Amino acid sequence: MDDSEADDPNRTSPRPAASGGWSRLSASRGFLLLWGAQSVSTLGASSASFVLTLEVFRDTGSAVALAVLTVMSSAGNIYLAPLAGAFADRIGHRRAAILANVVLATASAVMATVSLIGPGRLLGLVYPLVLVSAIAASMLTLTLTASIRRMRQDADLTRINGVTTLLQRAPVIVAPVVGAALYATVAPAYVYVVDGLTSLGCVAALLVVRWDAPPLAGPRRANPFPGARDGLAWILRHRGIREMQIGFAGLNLFNGLGVTATTAYVILLADRRWGSASGLAAYNVSAAVGLVAGAALAG
Repeated sequence: MDDSEADDPNRTSPRPAASGGWSRLSASRGFLLLWGAQSVSTLGASSASFVLTLEVFRDTGSAVALAVLTVMSSAGNIYLAPLAGAFADRIGHRRAAILANVVLATASAVMATVSLIGPGRLLGLVYPLVLVSAIAASMLTLTLTASIRRMRQDADLTRINGVTTLLQRAPVIVAPVVGAALYATVAPAYVYVVDGLTSLGCVAALLVVRWDAPPLAGPRRANPFPGARDGLAWILRHRGIREMQIGFAGLNLFNGLGVTATTAYVILLADRRWGSASGLAAYNVSAAVGLVAGAALAG
């Protein structure tokens, strides 16, 4: 952490003392500001993703195009997440979060321009934008999750994790309804503009709220996957774990195929009765509620 961050009066204490009521209040306000801004940004991003799905299918009529969107999003959010996390550790979590939001805002601005031309005509540009946005979103999620332990006391972690889970999942449930309403009332380009503005709002929050997350000290490893080889070897040696991982891999593969086909089917079927936006919104909300309910029952 540089000297300017250490002397900044707006910087929140990473672990406020039990006797420091003002420090606890300052940390709580900073925490809520940061995660509240991120919740609004998640709503904007999820709404924009909803609108993009409708636009691409409207212009192409192709389930393959939707499948490629899913592949790009999953690659950035899941498979490239270790790279994003390693990069965040190298430059510092707060700087990484600011950079991620700037990238997301820039991608939204480009997507708004693409929307005016027609996403179906510029799929070669849409796919890389989705991939870059997914990587940035992954890095942002990782850094903000890491901020929880630095900004809150250990005794608060269970309650705070519940709050952050709500702030992360609630926008995903509401976003399809918001996206459908916006798609029916305004040009899709405006949705991407609003999405970009919410990312810039997160940048503003990050400039105010600071936590102790400097770059990692010591020698830097060229390999962003330390221990991955040993971990894979351990999985392969244990039959039960190995079979479970293979089962999950197959489940995720067929689930991805099913989601893409179902999305295209829902859009086509709903367009005849209620409108493609309303039908897809109902489908997405039902899926999100089902995931939350399943997680609650499993817990």
